[in-house]
Amino acid sequence: MPESGAQLLITLAMIPTFGFCFVMLAYWAIDGKLHPGYAFCGASLLAFLNFVAISTPNSAVKIGIMLIIITGVAFFPYASTQFERAELQAVDVMRLEKAHKALAKHSDNIAVRFDIAKTLYDYGLPGHAIAIAETTLRAIDATVDPTANTSMRNLFMNEAQKVKFWRKNLTDPNAFEPVKCHACGTMNPVGNIACVRCKGPFLLELARRENLSQAMFGKLVLGWGMSAAALGGGLWALTTLPLPWSAIILVASLVIAGVLLSLLFRDRSKYKQIVAD
Repeated sequence: MPESGAQLLITLAMIPTFGFCFVMLAYWAIDGKLHPGYAFCGASLLAFLNFVAISTPNSAVKIGIMLIIITGVAFFPYASTQFERAELQAVDVMRLEKAHKALAKHSDNIAVRFDIAKTLYDYGLPGHAIAIAETTLRAIDATVDPTANTSMRNLFMNEAQKVKFWRKNLTDPNAFEPVKCHACGTMNPVGNIACVRCKGPFLLELARRENLSQAMFGKLVLGWGMSAAALGGGLWALTTLPLPWSAIILVASLVIAGVLLSLLFRDRSKYKQIVAD
């Protein structure tokens, strides 16, 4: 097959792949899952790769960019999984907020304490969930009422069995490490719901800060786009420009992408380490 015919086939094959990526970015932006700014940046980077792929006469560059975009398409199932996880985490945070409000009104509400423990366990903090539940269980009166022939603790047998199950299946050796309060910086041992110093809901704040957001996923999309653009630009330079300019542009594009990625994913939090090592 002539070179021009091969290039035409490669170009035609790229159109649906690029189109799929553009449609997905637009869908996520409209659906509120991805910040419009990140969607625009991702689309711009895709447009840049599309321009390079169409304008270059080199079939190898076209194929290389095609492979880069296919890698990005393989990223979309992971993206959907992260969106679902973010939605579940958002529900857990709402449950924690509701439980903390109820506990603020009635600090001796045993059911609410167990609800907080269960939510923390579902969220991924099993050590703190176990400690809070066990502390609550120990505080429940075990005296048997002769009239009812039962005790207050017997009313929470299901919760007691659940806590035993949690502890039996605990595999994380660092699950019971203390947690730093974001408000005052105090290290709080497991078993506490309020910070020992400022009395703030430090576990709720931890859940809020660790909750996946559209901004975080937007960084993933933008990070992939910058990496793809750097690789695409490097391929174009290697096959289009003479040495040493092609090598210089390739190295420069990779360095710039690396710097941008480091800035994009740097830790901007006031406390760089929330949970103690």
